[in-house]
Amino acid sequence: MVDCPLGVPLKPLSIPATCRIPNHCTAIDCCIEVDFLHRSFHAYIDINTCDNMFTVGIEKLKIDPVSLINYEFGTTKNFNLKGFVRVGYNIEDLQSQRKYKVNVNLSVCIESVGPCLYDAVLFKDTIIPKIMCDWEAGFSIPDFSLEKYTAIAGELVSNLTDSFKEKLYEDLGIAGYLREDSCSLTSDAFAPNLNGWKSGKVVLPYVQLYLKN
Repeated sequence: MVDCPLGVPLKPLSIPATCRIPNHCTAIDCCIEVDFLHRSFHAYIDINTCDNMFTVGIEKLKIDPVSLINYEFGTTKNFNLKGFVRVGYNIEDLQSQRKYKVNVNLSVCIESVGPCLYDAVLFKDTIIPKIMCDWEAGFSIPDFSLEKYTAIAGELVSNLTDSFKEKLYEDLGIAGYLREDSCSLTSDAFAPNLNGWKSGKVVLPYVQLYLKN
């Protein structure tokens, strides 16, 4: 189940569990059921990009929030409930892209040695966008100038290549928020219009006739 509006890619789970990504997009929340125990277990990892903190928890057991400012990114760490439920995670900070690359494993182990009862890869090199916390924030690049940006790259504003536009969106930090198919002024949703406005199901010729009378 996914509540995140930014389309984080997910793989099908092969274990009796359901996981969701909340609408802030930088957390994963799972419920895994162990049938023969008639018991389910709650596990989660939450990366709070606004407060630069993250936490990991299994049931009532959780680590104290960890600061992302001095965090050693790229290292694999493990958190477990007495060895029974285990969460393994690795977080990489892709600063220039304003994203994280995340790996998360979830396991339930009955025996102290040997394979686990359930073992699932929740995230495998999954790219998660850093959400925008301050809606009043300015450009990701201070004093940004499109003219200078294109001149340095040897591009003309009037003839930008698709690859250059993609890099521009990445550098401005807006790529993760863009839909794959952009809206079109000629689509039924926006046309026809009167002075740039379309209201409900009103058809343009009737609106013009009404205004003339």
